[in-house]
Order: sequence, then structure tokens, then C-alpha cells
Amino acid sequence: MIKVRYLPLEKRLELYEKAMELKQQGKNCVEIARILNISPSTVRSWFKGHKPMDWGKYKHNLKVRHTPREPNLQPTPELSYLLGAYWSDGWLGEPDKRYEIGLAAKDREFVVEFERCLRFVLGRDRPYKIREKKGLYIVEGYSLKLQEFLLNPIKHVDIVKAYPREFLRGLFDGDGGVYAGNKKGTSYPLVFFTTTDPVVLELAKIALDILGIEYKVYLSNKRCKRLVYDLRIQKKDSILKFYREVGFTIKRKQETLEEAVRFWRVDES
Repeated sequence: MIKVRYLPLEKRLELYEKAMELKQQGKNCVEIARILNISPSTVRSWFKGHKPMDWGKYKHNLKVRHTPREPNLQPTPELSYLLGAYWSDGWLGEPDKRYEIGLAAKDREFVVEFERCLRFVLGRDRPYKIREKKGLYIVEGYSLKLQEFLLNPIKHVDIVKAYPREFLRGLFDGDGGVYAGNKKGTSYPLVFFTTTDPVVLELAKIALDILGIEYKVYLSNKRCKRLVYDLRIQKKDSILKFYREVGFTIKRKQETLEEAVRFWRVDES
């Protein structure tokens, strides 16, 4: 889904005009959001008369307490993992939040790895503080240039192609998982990933294709009003390749995958 708030004003106004045109055609808020691939709440605010703002007018009022950092945006395993994690469970703060880049997850090891990669990309020696709130571990860093880079998916392609394993690990750590089912005494593990963002899906497909991991994509809108892409790795050889070359940083997911593969091997013996 496109994050409208961080697009250039010209692009936001273009989406606004398209939304108004679709409204005149009788489309409702949810339908317009789905067509434009933006949040329904954004469309609702436009319907209420809140037009896109030029945040550049307010930059002089921002209180940036952190020293601006020059991120290392050259292809590295750390930047690739950071991208995968960002596209799954990451977020970007609003302009008055000092160009925040953050991640929140219930698995501490996921947040620890994100923090390590964020620190590497920003060239920071001292670790960022990881805090806990309502059962989630949270970490934030700050960089205008890194935030601008994260908002430009076209620039992500080269990073994903250079380090597909790390990108997939970050992506699947956030929105992926393993189903270790058992049918008639036979184990049939399934590695899956779900998203509502077609951009994320295309990046995942690029990485999987490079590694030769076969997959299928199923479409559904049962769980929410937006279209859901359900990517599944089902073939034995591809699951084993994912296990050997990608895996999970999150301990509970990796253990489930290892258990499924172990039962598979038992069935063959």
C-alpha cells in the first residue's frame, strides 16, 4: 500500500484529484482506496475536506535533536535485511517525528537484528535503545536520507538482487511463517508470506526467483477489505532450499521449520 503522507506534494495532489474523480463516478471510500492502493482513512480525510499538505513549509519548525547521519545505501546484507523488515513490520514517522524509522514486534530477536542492521546502515557505534510496551519490543532510529530511500521502491530492486537471502529473511521474519501440518501420518510443511502491497510481493518474487525457490501466489479478500496476496512455498525442494539458504531470525519460526523438515526426513527413512 502506498504511504501517501511521504510522497512529494505533486504526487499527493495527483492521487487526491483521482480520488475526487472516482467519487464523482459513484465509487465509495473503500473502492477508491483499493483502486489507488492507498489507505481508506486517507480517502476519508480527503472527503472531509482535508487536502494534501506541503510538509516542506513546516521543516523550519521541526525539532531535530539527533545529529543528521549519512546512511550507507550501497548494497550490503544489513541494508537488504533492513528493507525486508521495513516492508513487513517497519514504519516511518511523520515529519514532526524527526524522520523516524522504527520497528515493533513481539519477538525480541527480530527487533535486535533490525537494530543491528539499522545501526550499521547509519554508521552508529552506540546501540539504539530497545523498549518494551504492551507486549511489543520497539526500536527507532532517525535519518532523513534513509527515510527518503525507503520511500522509493525502485531503488530497492538492486539491493534485493544483490542480497536476496537477507531481504527474504527480514520479510519472512515479519509477515511470514511456517505451517507444519500432518496428514495421514505424513508431514507436509508450508512456508508462507502474506501482504496487501503488490510492491512488496514483486520484490519477494524477484528474490525467490534469483534463489530458484518455487512458489505460488493466491489472492483473497476474506480477511480484510483490501486484496490479500498469499505467497506459499509448497514444494519439498523449494522448502528445503528456503531452510538451508534463508531461514528465520525469529527462534520460534525457525524451530517450527526445523521440526517440519526433521519430520519430513523421518518419513523418508
